[in-house]
Amino acid sequence: MNGNGRLQFGGFEWDPQSGKLLLNGEPVRIQPQPLRLLQLFLQRPGETLSRDELRNHIWSGATFVEFDQGLNYCIRQIRLALGDNAARPVYLETLPKQGYRFLAPVIHSNGNGTSVASNLVADVFDSSRVVSNPSIETRHRAWKFLTGACALLLAVGAAWIYLAHQPHIASLAVLPLNNFSGDPGQDYFADGMTDELITMLARNSKLRIVSHTSAMQYKNAHRPLSRIARDLGVDGILEGSILRSADRIRLTVQLIDARQDTHIWAESFDRDRNDSAALSSEVAQAVAYVRPEAHDAYLHGRYLWFGRRYDEAGEYFLKASQLQPDYPLAWTGVADYYVGSTVDGHSNPRDSLWRAKAAALKAASLDDSLAQVHVSSGAVAYFVDWDWPKALGECDRAIALDPKFSEAYQLKAKVLASLGSHKEAIELVRKEMELNPFARPWALVLQFNWARLYDAAIQEAEERLESTRADPGLLIGLSYAYRCKGSEREAAEYEEKAIQVSGNSALAEEMAKAFTESGYRGLLQTRLDDLKRLANRQYVSPVTLASFTAQLGDREQTLALLEQGYEEHSPLLLNIQFNPAYDFLHREDRYRSIIKRIQLPLDHG
Repeated sequence: MNGNGRLQFGGFEWDPQSGKLLLNGEPVRIQPQPLRLLQLFLQRPGETLSRDELRNHIWSGATFVEFDQGLNYCIRQIRLALGDNAARPVYLETLPKQGYRFLAPVIHSNGNGTSVASNLVADVFDSSRVVSNPSIETRHRAWKFLTGACALLLAVGAAWIYLAHQPHIASLAVLPLNNFSGDPGQDYFADGMTDELITMLARNSKLRIVSHTSAMQYKNAHRPLSRIARDLGVDGILEGSILRSADRIRLTVQLIDARQDTHIWAESFDRDRNDSAALSSEVAQAVAYVRPEAHDAYLHGRYLWFGRRYDEAGEYFLKASQLQPDYPLAWTGVADYYVGSTVDGHSNPRDSLWRAKAAALKAASLDDSLAQVHVSSGAVAYFVDWDWPKALGECDRAIALDPKFSEAYQLKAKVLASLGSHKEAIELVRKEMELNPFARPWALVLQFNWARLYDAAIQEAEERLESTRADPGLLIGLSYAYRCKGSEREAAEYEEKAIQVSGNSALAEEMAKAFTESGYRGLLQTRLDDLKRLANRQYVSPVTLASFTAQLGDREQTLALLEQGYEEHSPLLLNIQFNPAYDFLHREDRYRSIIKRIQLPLDHG
């Protein structure tokens, strides 16, 4: 076989020149050792390769490895990349006491032919493509959806037949798995498994998959599925439950055609409790080969992260990284924790930013094929290094790896806004919210405010509030826009509501009283005094304090606080050019010196 040509099998293609495995022309994520093993199988299709032969191909005799564990891992990764199933193999067959055999025909190509792969989703959901005698290729695509895309559906061996006869389903919402354990403390596990299911479906199909945070609003919501589907704008609903006991996990899932409110299929299966990470490893390489305890801690951290409980989330991310130091997603969680808590103004940059950078570097050294790794690296480049080209490059790499990963668009928008490219930033945020509309309902409002498009910000926020609960971010966005327009009464009203919704009723009442007695300046002074009291107990960013002294017109104190923020390397400085409260300082040499040292455009807005 000519080693220079491409090798095609099913819908896949191996390109020796680029060293990549492709599906429909797109790279398939697979680590180096499993890829080397796959190459050997492709060169010898139909042959039985013994475990000893595979060991000699991957590991030299001079290298000590835990061979059985290492080979099993490589085989599992190959099956994951191909969407194959050990029980019903399409590509890689296990021969007990003999070895392994590659089943599918391998075609040599000079690279000029067209791809033999076709759309997985069309095959599974479009009745016009049903065949009575499925080929290996078609069987693969069905299993790619059912087993490769989601290990929760491993037992659904015949489900693709039912799906193929359904009207075209182009969009799907995965509702939060119900926690049937009877222990509310297991909610994080159910939510974490839901999130991984959504992630894999989004990565491995062309279906529009509603995000985790968007679907989370329907957790324990007893509403008709047709209503939920209409609210989320989807055709199908996937729902289920999870029961984790002392030694077992039981998963049950069912697919509903929400347009007709008809049941398509359902399945349930049991696993050993310690197989939760194995389930995920079959779903996504991002959590492959992970110790159950580390995987559990990571899920718990992400659950808390979605609730913006950063300190608690950080504890679990750190625990996951300690339990398994070679787990890349654990390190992205650690990096995100330190960056997030600093950007929110709750952690001293001197203590936290170098830790964030170390964690992001660790994650990248373990596996730079994960979109989340590049987003974490991009966040460090932006917030820590103030390296705009690198930050943009990391965002672009994350989008190339996973075009449906909304966090990459969100971060890129922040970088571009800082550089004054507001129009492009707004479009990126629109894309982010299309992919994940409920994660940050205030995101577009924020971008409009940064671009000083206050009427657009108000309109967006008011429309969002009609269909979204009273989100503090939306209320703050409204307050900011009205304040910048000079409408102080509306600004005060929405700021008080934001503080009230956030759970600080006493401060909200104090602000309302101050506004009645002394107007908007009185309200600002009340907020500033409250922050100064808080600073006696915990860290408060000087840039946060400066945002109030600037509104009060205190030139000297504002400049001193901004300079202190620069000495601390505060990432909050990246936003001050957007805020018209600082406009009166734009000609000040001390202010301009800060902006120059950050390497941001001096003339903004």
